[in-house]
Amino acid sequence: MGSFTKGGELKYSISTFYKFTQNKSEFYIPIFDSMSPVEIRKYFIDDEYWLMMSEKEEDAVELANREKLHLFFGSQFSNDGCFIQFLYNNNLVIVIYEPPRTLNAKKYLVEYDEFCGVFDQYVSFCKNNRLVTDF
Repeated sequence: MGSFTKGGELKYSISTFYKFTQNKSEFYIPIFDSMSPVEIRKYFIDDEYWLMMSEKEEDAVELANREKLHLFFGSQFSNDGCFIQFLYNNNLVIVIYEPPRTLNAKKYLVEYDEFCGVFDQYVSFCKNNRLVTDF
């Protein structure tokens, strides 16, 4: 994943992390229970594209609902063509990750407290090294 040479990207990733943790229960819908990681990636990328192209009002509503779930942590996390999505359910962060130039998304389950602990270390590192000043 990216080189993180721009403070703006770091700041963006941190503010998105806080958005996720402050509203974590909003980042999951029951339909994901029956979907594979590839299907979840398709739900966010491929299907959103077709919804954007549609002129139907119900598709515009569906697109708006999906966009609320789709977290974007900045281009440094995705500029190499990978896909990453965080979901939350039952005290787990569900990480959907698809490496660049593949069609093989994988799902990883991380305890919520562990996820927050790691991200808190990331935030502290950025602050302590003055890579970001506010967010």
